[in-house]
Amino acid sequence: AVAVTSSINSLTMSSLVCTSIDQLTLLNLNHIDIRSKNIVYGYTRRVQELLFLDEFDDDDVNRKIPKSVYLFCLELIDDHFMIQQSTHQWVFEGPVIDRMLNAVNQQRIQTDIFDACKMLWALEIYPDGDDGGSAGEFCVFLRNIEMPQLWEDVALRMTIVIKELSVQCTRLVQCTSEKRQSWGSEILSFQEFTNARPNKLTVSITLRVLEIRLDKQKQQALRMMKMTPDEKSDAADTATDACMPDFEFDAVDDDAGDEQKAGSHILYQYDQPMDRDHYAFEWKIDEALAQKIQNNLNNLPRRYESDAFYGLWKICLWPNDSNNRCTLALMMLGLPKSATNNKDKDKEAGIKARWKIGIKEGNVYTQKIDSFQYSDGWSNEMLKAWGDDVLTSTEYQTYTAVTIEVDIHILREEKDERKQRKQAV
Repeated sequence: AVAVTSSINSLTMSSLVCTSIDQLTLLNLNHIDIRSKNIVYGYTRRVQELLFLDEFDDDDVNRKIPKSVYLFCLELIDDHFMIQQSTHQWVFEGPVIDRMLNAVNQQRIQTDIFDACKMLWALEIYPDGDDGGSAGEFCVFLRNIEMPQLWEDVALRMTIVIKELSVQCTRLVQCTSEKRQSWGSEILSFQEFTNARPNKLTVSITLRVLEIRLDKQKQQALRMMKMTPDEKSDAADTATDACMPDFEFDAVDDDAGDEQKAGSHILYQYDQPMDRDHYAFEWKIDEALAQKIQNNLNNLPRRYESDAFYGLWKICLWPNDSNNRCTLALMMLGLPKSATNNKDKDKEAGIKARWKIGIKEGNVYTQKIDSFQYSDGWSNEMLKAWGDDVLTSTEYQTYTAVTIEVDIHILREEKDERKQRKQAV
C-alpha cells in the first residue's frame, strides 16, 4: 500500500487528472510482490465499495480529498491490482488513419498485445469487413491471445467506444482461449466512417469479468494447490502441480452436497451491486446524436446505446430496425451472486423485473415482465426488447425531440413464502 501511495504521490494532482490512459503506465507497480498485491487488492476493493455508498460526505472535515479524486485514484489502481476490470485506449492517426480510410474487405488493423484481467488480448479492426458477408461494415473484434491453462472460459462485459464517431457498444460475451469476440452488428458502416473522415480515432475498451470457469478436467490440479506439502507429496504420483493466478476462488459451501461439490467449477463470479428495488431514469437524445440518427435513417439498420444508469442498466435504440420498425431494448449489465445461485431449486435463476419503457414525446410506452439471467449466449437473456410493432420508423422520424423513459420494479419472492407454498404442496 505504501508503494502504491508513493507512486501516485509522485505525480502532481494536475498531471494525474490530465494524464491519458496510455500515460498511466508511469505508475510502474510491477516490482510489488504477490502478497502485497493481494493485500492492496482487498483494501482498495473495500474502500471502493464504501465510496459508492450514499453515506460518503464530501463536506466531512475529516476528509481532505474529494470523493471524485478518491474514485479516480482507485480506478487507476484497479487496472494494476484487480482482476475484475481493465480499460485500455488507443489513438489512431496519420498513416494508420489513411490505411483505414482506404481499406479493402478483409484488411486488418491490429493493436499491440495488451494485458487485461490476467489475460493477454489484441484488438482487431476491419474497416470494410472481415469477410465477404460483412463487406461494408466497420468490424471490431477482441481476440484472446492467452489465458491461464486451468480456465475453461471467461464471461466478460465488453464496452468499446470510438470517441470521434460517438459510437459505443456493450456486449456480454463468453471468451475461450485464442478466440475472438465481435462488438456486434449494426454498429457502424464503412461508408459512415469514410464520410466522417476523422483526423484521428480514439478507441477505448473496458472489460469487466463477470465469471471465470475452470476446466473440469483440471480441477484436480486446483485441489492440489490447496493441499499441505505432505499431502502434495503423497498425491504427487497421481496429480500434476499447476500455477494458479494470485486471487481467491469462490469455494463451495461445506454444507453443500457431494454432487454439488463435484460439479462446481466456478473460480470467480462478479457480485453486481443492487441497492434498490426500483429504478427510474431517462435518456434524452442530444442534438448531435439526433442528427446522426436522422442522417442514417434511410440507410442500414443501426444500434445506438446510452451511457450506464446506476452502473446497472443501459438503453438500446434501433430507430430503423427491419420492416420499418423502431425498436427499444433494456440491457442489464450484471447480476448479483444471489441471483445466480441455484442451491434453492424453488428459486428461478436471474432477476425478475416489471419494466416499462417508452418515448415521452410520442406518448408511446410498453410494459413487460421479464427474467434477466445469464445463459450460454450471455447477451441473449440480458437484453430485452419492448416487442414488435410498437412504433414504426416512419413515426419515429416525426419526433423533433426524443426522451426515452424507463421505470423498473424488481420482483423479489420472499423465501418464507416459497417455503409455505412448498409445504402446502
